[in-house]
Amino acid sequence: MDNCIFCQIISGNIPAHVVYEDDLVVAILDHRPVHPGHCMVIPKQHFSQFTDLPDELAGHIAAVGNRLGRKIMSVVSPKPMRVGFVVHGYVPHVHYHVIPQHHDDDITSHVYARIEEGRIVFDEQNVPLASPKDQVRMAKLLALSPCPADGRMPPWRKT
Repeated sequence: MDNCIFCQIISGNIPAHVVYEDDLVVAILDHRPVHPGHCMVIPKQHFSQFTDLPDELAGHIAAVGNRLGRKIMSVVSPKPMRVGFVVHGYVPHVHYHVIPQHHDDDITSHVYARIEEGRIVFDEQNVPLASPKDQVRMAKLLALSPCPADGRMPPWRKT
């Protein structure tokens, strides 16, 4: 889909910090992380809803998320030692968040929520952009094979 930001990232038109990629999915660092190490696993084929995925692909996304979660635990060492998974987002392309948890509310994160006219509104405006330097360092630390072992980003995915 031409207007989907994740499809544009997958096609190489928008840069991203890739920590994993195979024929089915790409995993990237979130550019507005709740905490350093916050990643997203995204299927390369566009699906608007998680329930639209074939079961095998849904399982593969979760398996890659688990591998990333274990890597996050060893690299980021969140306190308490937890990594949470969220199937939700503001982009209508399935993506699976893998988030180091430092607080009880890091999955529904208070940084994404605000009250407007008595309603809870979720968006990313209160979450700062991660610095490119920090993203490159984290991408190298979290890279899983078959990404390059040294954590290099493919040339068209560099920021």
